[in-house]
Amino acid sequence: MHDTAERLEIAEAILHRSADRSPDEATKERLHRLGDEVTSQAKDIDRRAGRLDGQ
Repeated sequence: MHDTAERLEIAEAILHRSADRSPDEATKERLHRLGDEVTSQAKDIDRRAGRLDGQ
């Protein structure tokens, strides 16, 4: 599960980078919002994995 969280964090960084490069404001906002949602999911997965690992 930690690996999944790491991969989601990579995807989140790509989304934010793409948003920063987008000339379209609506696309920029949508990509940043999606990146934030991915970050939230990654953190949740990592927390659950930690509990399963006994951390």
